Amino acid sequence: MLKIRQEQWEVFSELARERFTERVVAGIRRHWPEPFEALGAAEVRSSVAAGIEQGKALGLEREYDLHRYINLMYALGFQFRTDPRYPWVAEILAAESLDPRERIDALCRRAEQLPAQSAGA
Repeated sequence: MLKIRQEQWEVFSELARERFTERVVAGIRRHWPEPFEALGAAEVRSSVAAGIEQGKALGLEREYDLHRYINLMYALGFQFRTDPRYPWVAEILAAESLDPRERIDALCRRAEQLPAQSAGA
């Protein structure tokens, strides 16, 4: 039987995270070209890393949900969780009756109802 050491799992995990980050950065370049150009690739990569950490702190585990969280950052602004223009964000995040996945679903549904806006910091 093949046994994988903890250090090997950590390497696999880091590689998976790097690949995910690159996919998200590429998506931002495609779908949010203006903020991408304004921030530059390094700052976008940094924002993606911050978004991953914030999403995980909210209990998001799946890449799909983390990607949606990062898209909300670009759609509503990097401080959308505390932005007074979006009081509904705090309400949704505080809803104990919803699990993390349901919260991100509710945030995305609500954000889709907003008029189109330009992304950004």
